[in-house]
Formats: sequence, C-alpha cells, structure tokens
Amino acid sequence: MITIENSPETVLAVRLAGTLEKSDIDTLSKAFADKLAAHDRIGVVIDMTQWSDMTADAIAADMKFELGLLGKMGSFPRMAMVSDKQFVPALVKFLDPIFPANEMKTFGSQEFDQAIAFAADLPDETLTKKTSITPIDTGNPKLIGFEINGLVAKNDAAHIIEALQKAIASHEKIDLLDRVKKYAGFDPKKLTKKDLFSVKLKSISHV
Repeated sequence: MITIENSPETVLAVRLAGTLEKSDIDTLSKAFADKLAAHDRIGVVIDMTQWSDMTADAIAADMKFELGLLGKMGSFPRMAMVSDKQFVPALVKFLDPIFPANEMKTFGSQEFDQAIAFAADLPDETLTKKTSITPIDTGNPKLIGFEINGLVAKNDAAHIIEALQKAIASHEKIDLLDRVKKYAGFDPKKLTKKDLFSVKLKSISHV
C-alpha cells in the first residue's frame, strides 16, 4: 500500500506499507506527475518503515516508472529515505555518486518530521545554474580546450559543442585539451541531449 502524506507544497511525502501492487506504483507515478506539473523542483520523502514486499507486476511497473524519472532527476534536488532497514543507507551510499545532482539522506523510523524538513529545504536554484564547463583560450584554432569544475548539467556543454562544430567544419584534424579541476559527476538529463551525441560521432574521425 502507498499513502501520500500531507507535506509542504514543494515536498512529495510517501509511505510504503505491506506488499506493494501495480496499482500502488500507478498511484506513485501520478503523485510525481502532479507535483512536477505544479513545481519545477520538489523534495522527496519515501518512508519504507512498514514496507515488506512487492508483487512481480509491481516490480515491472516500478522499473518502468524509475527509468522514466532518469531524465528528470534534476527536479529532485533533495531526497530522504526513512527506514531502520540496514540496506537503505547502503543503497543511498551507492546511488550518491551516480546522481550527484541529488542530495540523498537516510532517516530512522522515528525521524519522519526531520526527513520532511530536510526535503523541504531546497538549495538555491541559482547556485545550480553556474556552468561547470568553461572554455580555455589555447591561442590555437585547431586546439579546443575546456575545463571541468563541478557537476556537469544538461546544458553546460552547449558552448563547447558549438566550438567543436566550428572547428570540425574548418579543419580536417583538431586536438582536444580537457583540464579537470573538480569533477562531481553529471546530471542524467545530459544523456538526453541529442546534439552532444551527434558532435561526438562527427569528431571521431577529426580528433
């Protein structure tokens, strides 16, 4: 069973209990869709304290639902998991470097209110808009340089893509210089950027 709990407007708080069925995943999917229709970014709280199992249909529906969220992970800057189960902190620790755009934290079964407060305290969006990829002036039109510093978001590579496209159009061969100051992973939304894959394919024979 899934219950949508009362919470601040920008927080989706969900309690799982007993054995989840496909209809529960449908409820969860609608709850996410409704929140995202009203807000660009939300905090998420999942209370798994009373959750015990899932049916086969629920697992299949959940996998489809979660895959559909991959391109929207930037909309969930804070996620809280409430549970006393030992696997939950281990799961969060595993997922943390994979989704660096999301701050994930675990809370005990008696800390639901603290989890809500954490999820509601969304980081300043202006801080996340600073580009993490900046060009390096190499003084050589055949050498394209850039520096990575922080989390690579979906649109951070736009000016680098433009520079690569111009260089490929003007020169048979080019060189790339990539200076990594600090790499904090990438926003999964970046995987949906078609022009990035296009320029990568075109550059194979030019670099």
